[in-house]
Amino acid sequence: MKSKKISANPTKQFIVETITKDIRTEAAIYDLIDNSINAAEAINGHKILDKYAIDIRLRDSKFIISDNCGGISKDIAESDAFKIGSSMSYEKGHGIGMKRAFLKFGKKINIINNNLNYPFKVLIDINKWGNNNNWDIDLKEVDYNMNNGNGLTIIVTNLYPSIVKNFSNPTFLSDLKKEISIKYRYKLKAGISIGINGQTIVPQAINGTKVVESPTYKTNDMSIKVILHSNAKNEPSGWDIIVNGRVILYRDKSTKTLYRKNLIRLGCSYVNFVGEVLVESANIKKLPLWSTKDELDFNSEAYKVILSVMYSVVDANRDKFKKSDVIIQYSKPLNSVERLKDYFDVNTAKEVGELSFDRTNIYLDKNDKIY
Repeated sequence: MKSKKISANPTKQFIVETITKDIRTEAAIYDLIDNSINAAEAINGHKILDKYAIDIRLRDSKFIISDNCGGISKDIAESDAFKIGSSMSYEKGHGIGMKRAFLKFGKKINIINNNLNYPFKVLIDINKWGNNNNWDIDLKEVDYNMNNGNGLTIIVTNLYPSIVKNFSNPTFLSDLKKEISIKYRYKLKAGISIGINGQTIVPQAINGTKVVESPTYKTNDMSIKVILHSNAKNEPSGWDIIVNGRVILYRDKSTKTLYRKNLIRLGCSYVNFVGEVLVESANIKKLPLWSTKDELDFNSEAYKVILSVMYSVVDANRDKFKKSDVIIQYSKPLNSVERLKDYFDVNTAKEVGELSFDRTNIYLDKNDKIY
């Protein structure tokens, strides 16, 4: 009997939808912001980033992100930057998430790499790319433009309808700016500038009192530091978990962080409490992150280690959260309470208790004498 080969290759539509279906529009934007930040840090280290800027323009007809963070090197451009399924590590700069992001936004992508050592352009038309199972990309070397910054620009047009709807929505834009001010507050404090449609994002501050800053614990290829704040008024309370400088979990008070089970204790007050957990690792595989990089894997062993460190710091510093007041409750005959209401000219038993306590405060001197 005859045999023949039939094609079992995945369709282009399947690949695009598989790559982008689980990522929010905001998360795709964060992928590109992360690429720019990683590239800047690869040049200048992780602490001072005030020479670098990321500019994002969201329009109903196009998406543009540009930076002066160095661009893509020749080695990365010709190996991993445009590959579906990069093998690069977390801190290698541009490339991580770039394909997923531009596939999420639209069908035509123009990438301008104004790298001093390897300037190039790439044009991708999704309607043509991947036809006949050919996923190669044409990269055209160009002259370095001295009038532009040493960095990368990505322009996406022919946007998908859902993206057009988001980019035209003032609420989406407002929420995006707020989320960036929270998510990237440590990177913004380090000096990097992020702008959305011409507005520079200001990092969100914690308006409280720093009570504890733990040493850095090194375990399981992670560095973990815990910072505890009190009196953080006029803002949500809870735990922030910051992974490689990005806030992944914000003001959580749920079972995810064992807030009620492990934090709340009799005699301690955690009203207006904010806890920050700073987790760092050069190996993303050691971190409790899903592939989207904006959600934690709460069932991972790495996350269990983080919880253990969090609450070891809390337990060692409970004295700093002791309540300064206690509730006193006692009973007295009704007629006595009513007489004191008249005497103090008040209406409630609570007021009677407070005033009678204040009037009869007893102080002891050094000789334990009552006066």
